[in-house]
Amino acid sequence: MQYATLEQLFTNPDKYNGRQVVVEGFYFHGFETIVLSERLEYSGYAEGHLVTKGKMLWVEGGIPKGIYDKLNQQQMMGPAERYGKVKITGKFEYGGQFGHLGAYGSQIVPSEVELLPWSPPVPQISQSAASSTAREALAVRLGVAASQIEVLSVEEVMWSNTSLGCPEPDRQYSDVIVPGFRIILEYEGRKYEYHTNEDGTIVVTCSNTQTQPDLIGKINSVQ
Repeated sequence: MQYATLEQLFTNPDKYNGRQVVVEGFYFHGFETIVLSERLEYSGYAEGHLVTKGKMLWVEGGIPKGIYDKLNQQQMMGPAERYGKVKITGKFEYGGQFGHLGAYGSQIVPSEVELLPWSPPVPQISQSAASSTAREALAVRLGVAASQIEVLSVEEVMWSNTSLGCPEPDRQYSDVIVPGFRIILEYEGRKYEYHTNEDGTIVVTCSNTQTQPDLIGKINSVQ
């Protein structure tokens, strides 16, 4: 039995082909996908949605139910998906057409699987992107240049749902935590408050006199 990384398996597959190996990686089980990958990253398609990245191999037969049931779960892009960091002991095979539609050139057939301690990565938060988009939103609203608007403060906030703190009457919102910012802007002595998600792709403002919040720059919805 040999310990190997995914990098080693892909760099020198003939050395490990047909042998029992021990390898760590990120197990991901989704629609027509059961793989071990080098890493997981946020897709950008939906809030908190993770996808596989880097080198990956097919996991023939999946993993034991007891381990599978302890994996993280997500369901933002259709069918439910499970993922987590694991250590797999099993037979490595290379040079065939494995997995769904034979799309994988290598696979591992697990004989033993161990769930490893791991937490999903914290999304990178960009204050500058969020504040820039908020300034542009206010500039459009007022009909002035964004350079004329001053950013007074940017506060990190965990919004309690997808309304970002500005719910509209008779509208449904998902009760999920949305990282983002509360941004205070100023133009000609008047202050304006804007709320954003973490990367500034959703920007809203709400006030006592404005029941319909501004919503611009909507690249990917958090609802």
